[in-house]
Amino acid sequence: MDPGILMHQIPGGMISNFRSQLDMQGALDKLSDAQEEVVRVRKDLGYPPLVTPTSQIVGTQAVMNVLSGERYKIVPNEVKDYVKGMYGRSPAPIDSKFIKKILGKEKPIKYRPADKIKPMLPKATDGLDAGLVENEEDIISYCILPEPALEYFKWRKLHPDERPEIPADLELKTQKEQKADKEEDARETDLKKSPGQMMHHEDYRGFGHLLRQAANLKIDQISVSKGDFTLSIQSGDKTGDILDIS
Repeated sequence: MDPGILMHQIPGGMISNFRSQLDMQGALDKLSDAQEEVVRVRKDLGYPPLVTPTSQIVGTQAVMNVLSGERYKIVPNEVKDYVKGMYGRSPAPIDSKFIKKILGKEKPIKYRPADKIKPMLPKATDGLDAGLVENEEDIISYCILPEPALEYFKWRKLHPDERPEIPADLELKTQKEQKADKEEDARETDLKKSPGQMMHHEDYRGFGHLLRQAANLKIDQISVSKGDFTLSIQSGDKTGDILDIS
């Protein structure tokens, strides 16, 4: 475990990003400075949790502070939006002097950020055939993934007998066909195996019984065929009959 994760309470992903960003700037030797700066920036911003997206906001500002040599000389818009309240209220209060340094004449908002967003639901399905929408979940699906959702709605509207196969079913069908081909290849391979491999335990037991019967019948030669395989057994004096089994 990297001790820096415990000492600075920085997620491992942030440290790897630091290494990448500093390496691109030829300042990999400042990695420890950036890790320590994260602790200070996080305190300035009211201790936001180091998870996406605030971990990137804190991390980027810390790297800029280290590279520029002056704290908050360069401030990304994401940091300004965070201080302004566009990501919600900070867990701990942010110092008023720091707010003024970051925002200048602007003031933090005192309302819910999403309240500025105009309602989307009334116009979300404008231009969409109303007959394709069956419930509110369809509207949400259309807002998130318009083209795939519309394609699905049209497919669902068709009679079950008229619906084309969905990709998942086609994939399963292909897998079954491939499995059948492999099994057929395996059977063909078995047919090409050596005669010894074609004989089973039951076959040998049958031969034993057959030989015992042949001895009583004074049969000189026995020939047994199985597919392309033929087994012939004959006695030394060749005075008996020949038995051919196919």
